[in-house]
Amino acid sequence: MSMFKVLIVEDKQSDAQNLCGVLKRALPDQFTGGDPQQVKCWVVTNQEDADGAVAETGPAEPEGFDLVLLDLRYPQSVGGALSDDPDAEFQGMKWLPALRRLQPRATIIILTSYAYSHDLRHAVAAIRDCQAHDFVPKNIAGRDLVMRIAVACENARRVESLRRVQKEFRSLIHSRFARTYAEDVATLLDQTRTAFSQIARRLESGDPSALKAAPAEIRAGFAALKEEFVRLTTHLCQGEDRRSRVDLAEILRDLAILYEERFREAKGRIEAPPRETRVEVTTFPSDLKIALHEVIANAAETLEKSTLPPENRLCRLTVEASGEGAVIRVTDNGPGISNAAMERMFQLPERSDEVRPGRGIGLYVARRMMHSIGGSIQPRNRPEGGAEVLLTLRNLRPEGSGAGAPES
Repeated sequence: MSMFKVLIVEDKQSDAQNLCGVLKRALPDQFTGGDPQQVKCWVVTNQEDADGAVAETGPAEPEGFDLVLLDLRYPQSVGGALSDDPDAEFQGMKWLPALRRLQPRATIIILTSYAYSHDLRHAVAAIRDCQAHDFVPKNIAGRDLVMRIAVACENARRVESLRRVQKEFRSLIHSRFARTYAEDVATLLDQTRTAFSQIARRLESGDPSALKAAPAEIRAGFAALKEEFVRLTTHLCQGEDRRSRVDLAEILRDLAILYEERFREAKGRIEAPPRETRVEVTTFPSDLKIALHEVIANAAETLEKSTLPPENRLCRLTVEASGEGAVIRVTDNGPGISNAAMERMFQLPERSDEVRPGRGIGLYVARRMMHSIGGSIQPRNRPEGGAEVLLTLRNLRPEGSGAGAPES
């Protein structure tokens, strides 16, 4: 069991020591398997020591603190004199952005012994901005404090996961459109090459010497264009997505966190594999994530059309090992897929006005991504109602051991 590190920032030494004692007695059962030696508290009562504490366990030590308890009004004075401005007393809040920057993974809970509206305004704003995860009164009972800490730590984990996944998927979505565009440009280049060749033959049949140089110029221009295109597509399609060993269940859990809000808007919910589930394959993770993103987004749209009560609308993500690879299932209990929709769901719309921003080509792209990694995607209606999309993957050999061959 790893050390659980706590920083208590409190300008009253006696309050800080009492709080430290409560935590050492109450935290082990929740966080360290019952071992009190694995709970370590740092107590700081002035700005200089606080700065030093977070700097020592900041970027140079990525683990940092697990938990920071920050006094709302710490310290109450600046330079030994109180200000007439009520907001000037909230030095804890003023220090919070720097603390969050230096301790990005820490769970931060604000402490206050006051309950005035202007006090709470600062605390609530900090929580809303995701710089802090909760605030508690200083006189809270030890058991209640630990329960609040456990909830805040879980919220902090989810917030960190959401930020990480959002950042990753912003990049992936950009890559999705760039790659789709690049593949379509490849088709255009083939057509252009044919047209240039025809022009060249016509020009070569002419007699005037001035026309004889034109074919060579056209071919040279096309060669340069093709060389630039190859450089671009190599960067897009190979440079940022290499084969690697990934845990499919973890990918699905990340996606569930990312899509929680979207399913709430659809008056439904999304369910991911439990934490103990682990199914590993070697694949191209970015392509797989793009495909999953499109399928899950489509499930959210489907649930919006459901006639079920909101509490019964569900999208479930599951994964299981299968043969030389794995099968991911994205199921929903929406209205299902009509025969007409089933026939065209992976087709690219023929008219540009059929494609709305963020829609229209999603499942088409999902199929392209699955095919690019040697997988397949299959939609079907469930006998009990709703739809299911199966994404089948095969294990690819690790990078450098063969061109996409399955693992033995």
